[in-house]
Amino acid sequence: MAGNPSARFSTDPRIRVFDRIAWIYGLLFHAQRLAFRRSLRTLRHYLDLPRKARILDIGCGTGANISVLAERGHEVWAVDASPGMIATARRLLRQAGLDTRMVQVSEGDPLKGLDFPDQHFDLVLATHVLHGLQTAERRRFYSEARRVSQGLVLFHDYSPREYQGPWLFTRTLEALERSDYRRFRRRGKRELQSVFAEVEVLVTPSGSAWYLCRT
Repeated sequence: MAGNPSARFSTDPRIRVFDRIAWIYGLLFHAQRLAFRRSLRTLRHYLDLPRKARILDIGCGTGANISVLAERGHEVWAVDASPGMIATARRLLRQAGLDTRMVQVSEGDPLKGLDFPDQHFDLVLATHVLHGLQTAERRRFYSEARRVSQGLVLFHDYSPREYQGPWLFTRTLEALERSDYRRFRRRGKRELQSVFAEVEVLVTPSGSAWYLCRT
């Protein structure tokens, strides 16, 4: 794998594709940090989190979002099912000057169950993960995110179909990943409404959306 030849690959074909393209996402690390900072500046009042909030990022990718949250003083845990993504995240977090002993990053697959107790986190976050799953997988993901949350879950993903669609570069990445983003844009909000008591869609400065869910 370019940029991280020592990272091992998953034996799961569903996950191996992310191992192979982790280096591409690594190139986007700083741009993703900037985009997430802008979103937080604009929309953080909807979260109303205490400074030492306990946050879990599921499907953390290269760690861009958790790096921003850690800098804000939150206690951050992060999991990803891809060993390649985890290796890339640890490398980039170190380069960003964050102590990876304080930002706890580990392998974990919500579709198989996460090793955290019920209602453990003030906020559970997942960024651009849902559209990569099929409908039945998304429902398992929703259930696991809800289980470990104290009541607040934030899914950052593509906006519903009535909003502007993704750019060409993004569509190309989705084709490589064989994602379900078109169906998610059509049905995602309704899926979430069937699981959570309250779902609010907030458009971010980058044109994606925060699906703010409360149990």
